[in-house]
Amino acid sequence: MNDIPVGTPPAPPGRHAAPSGWYPDPVDLSRERYWDGWQWSREVRDPKGGGSSPRARPTRRKRAVGPSAAPRQPRRAPDESRPDRPTPPTTSRPPAPTRPSPTAPPTREPVIGLTTADGVRLAGFWWRVLAAALDQALLGVVGFLLALPFMGPLFDGLVAFWRESMAAARTGSVAPTAPTYAELLPFGNQLGVALVAAAVQITYHVLMWRLRGATLGQLAMGLRVVPVDEGRSTERLGYGVVVPRAVIWSIPWCLGSLYFIGMINGLWSLWNPRRMAVHDLVARTQVIRTRE
Repeated sequence: MNDIPVGTPPAPPGRHAAPSGWYPDPVDLSRERYWDGWQWSREVRDPKGGGSSPRARPTRRKRAVGPSAAPRQPRRAPDESRPDRPTPPTTSRPPAPTRPSPTAPPTREPVIGLTTADGVRLAGFWWRVLAAALDQALLGVVGFLLALPFMGPLFDGLVAFWRESMAAARTGSVAPTAPTYAELLPFGNQLGVALVAAAVQITYHVLMWRLRGATLGQLAMGLRVVPVDEGRSTERLGYGVVVPRAVIWSIPWCLGSLYFIGMINGLWSLWNPRRMAVHDLVARTQVIRTRE
């Protein structure tokens, strides 16, 4: 029969069971028996220090019931010595986009047909038309005033035609036929008016392009004439550039029979890849925008 006693030693105050340790043997009070915290063991000893020492036994504990039953396992550092162990992916944030400095000017890539070779925006067709219309309105008034000495026969012929028409209306007779421009103004006077207009046009454009790089109409529209592909140039245009440009631009508008040539000259920039009109091609110039 098993001589190991059943039961527990008396519990110390405040505990439900006695902790593991040596206690008086309930079978033989002259010796001590080892209590492992759960039951009596086979190890005994002499109370004076003799006897066998107890073997290390795992202590048994009652399993807890409930959601906290499973003990929390301590985290282990990953074993780097095992090559077959998968390495968790490392997540890295993408670098934040760099913002340009607010003081740095924006850089633009040259666009063929829209900018010069150094990236300056070219003037559009309709901006050039508006600038030319403003210039022609101004020059028309100045040229008319300077050409008045050559236009006397024109005014006299118009006054005579008006009087004949009023007289025919009072008498009920046939109205006179309106005279033509050639009948009102002799060829010599027409030539004088054309020369005055040409001188005004050429002088105005030469001086404005030489001194300011733009006419008054171009300045109002934010345009400027520059050497071809040198949109950032700040040097004045030479007379070798502005004089041919002014002559080719002005002459067709001063002679009525050459209006068609003037129209072709202005429209040429529509299909030219660098937006250059005929007078630009001859003078090697381009028209740029100086403001957005």
